[in-house]
Amino acid sequence: KSTWWHWRWYHWLTLLLIGGTSALLFLPAVRRARESERREQCGRNLNVLANAALEYEIPETATTPQQFWSTKRLVFWAVSLLIILALIGMLLPATRRAREPARLAQCQNNLYQIQMAIENYREQYGQPPPLFTVDEQGRPLHSWRTLLLPFLEHQELFDKVDLTKPWDDPVHNELTRTRVSVFACPSLNLEPGYTNYLANPAGWSNPTANRSSSVQPQSSNAPSTASNTIRVFEVDLSRAVLWMSPNDGDYSELQQKASDAKLPHTRGVHVLTSSGNVEMIDLRPSIYPPTTNPPKNDP
Repeated sequence: KSTWWHWRWYHWLTLLLIGGTSALLFLPAVRRARESERREQCGRNLNVLANAALEYEIPETATTPQQFWSTKRLVFWAVSLLIILALIGMLLPATRRAREPARLAQCQNNLYQIQMAIENYREQYGQPPPLFTVDEQGRPLHSWRTLLLPFLEHQELFDKVDLTKPWDDPVHNELTRTRVSVFACPSLNLEPGYTNYLANPAGWSNPTANRSSSVQPQSSNAPSTASNTIRVFEVDLSRAVLWMSPNDGDYSELQQKASDAKLPHTRGVHVLTSSGNVEMIDLRPSIYPPTTNPPKNDP
């Protein structure tokens, strides 16, 4: 007789196929049986939990929703909220005051850049820029701010300006709404295209110029006073103008106290003098009477 160790390879292959087929047939049945047992165990666990929940009695000391939102607790939360709001209200002014020195410095820097641009213009053309340019009929065309654009790193913007047409011509509609940061005090929320830096005609040595002719600088022999030593000054938000427009102010605006308008800064306004200095004029009505001229203070 042939024993198992005398089997050939096809005997072993046949045995392996029979075993594999049996395993494939019986494994799903085993899995289904185990799954059924798990479901039954899960059901028994849920029954135990449900019975325990039914038998559980809520202690008398437990907090109900009505007790949680009791009057005392509501008062506590209301007082806490008011304290938080009060702290926020106290911190906000301190935060604004902390930002004001940076805005003051930036505003001063803007005026210094304008002064440097005026000097560079004088060096290139032999005279300071005119207060505004005029056409053959003497009508204003463009402001001194427009003429200073190439000296304020805005050559591309200046190239878009048609100096032969008025500033409010439709060809300049897009430019009039372009923000030029050097013409805007950071303490004011100015709309794009507006400036609060106005020129003082009394402190301008070259009031007007015709762009089509040679311009000779105009000199003045008037004595040096506060009215003619201030070249550029800043105004509040209500008196801001478009930077392209030839509209400016005069010294009388610096003699008005700030009771009717908000100052750009808590101390007053900056002015650029004809000597190139940037100074602060205090326009607070509580400091000086309305009849006196505001003195010039160091920034």
